[in-house]
Amino acid sequence: MTTVVEARATRRRRTNALTRYWPPLATVAVVLVVWEIVGRAVDPLLFAPPSRVVSAFGELVASGRLPAAFVQTMSYLIPGFAISVVTGIALGVLIGRSVTWGKLLEPYIDAIYATPRVVIIPLVIVWFGVGYSGRMFIIWLGTVIPIILNTAVGVRYTRADLIETARSFLATERHLVRHVVLPGAVPFVVSGLRIGAERALVGAVIAEVFLSLTGIGGIIQTEAERFNTAYVLAAASVYAAFGWLIITALGALENRFAVWRSR
Repeated sequence: MTTVVEARATRRRRTNALTRYWPPLATVAVVLVVWEIVGRAVDPLLFAPPSRVVSAFGELVASGRLPAAFVQTMSYLIPGFAISVVTGIALGVLIGRSVTWGKLLEPYIDAIYATPRVVIIPLVIVWFGVGYSGRMFIIWLGTVIPIILNTAVGVRYTRADLIETARSFLATERHLVRHVVLPGAVPFVVSGLRIGAERALVGAVIAEVFLSLTGIGGIIQTEAERFNTAYVLAAASVYAAFGWLIITALGALENRFAVWRSR
């Protein structure tokens, strides 16, 4: 009897997995087929087919250009994102816990968030130059704002009864933030990290294209000027794949904490 139940459970899990994954996989397959047909029918300089993109990807990897560019991009993307996480959470807690600081800083944060980063490129060049610090600043500026805003919202939505209970035990502000406020705000923080990761990737592309032709963005810009669309798409696919992995992982983490919070 137990064996039959286990077999049914296994069969049900397989069916659920197929039901969940086959629609997107089928969609991708259809898009690739249509793309290949259209790409072969038009000028490959304008619209390279997937087969040519795969070939270009292999050439970029074999030549060492793409691996070197990926390492270079990660050398400022990862530190820039890490600095954004630390400063974003700290400022978010400050704004969420202090009405005064919230009123003082939020108008400026909203204004910066609404300003396209391309607009401030000339100022970044004047302030930091076109080197490493300029690229880091572009990534940080776009990434830190959603982390600040989401963290502040999470801090403000901390359950009042938990705060009062902690205060009844004479908890200091530091202990209150560490043991009550931050754990309750985790789902909001993770949501901010997911949005921040998206904007970090965009910031990396902007920094590489507009400040200095380095990294993956440098390959994209250089090959676009030569009308090598296959190479452009091959390099862009690295951004797409890396971004999908990071955002999917953070999205799964966000859903997990959302379920935990609802309990």
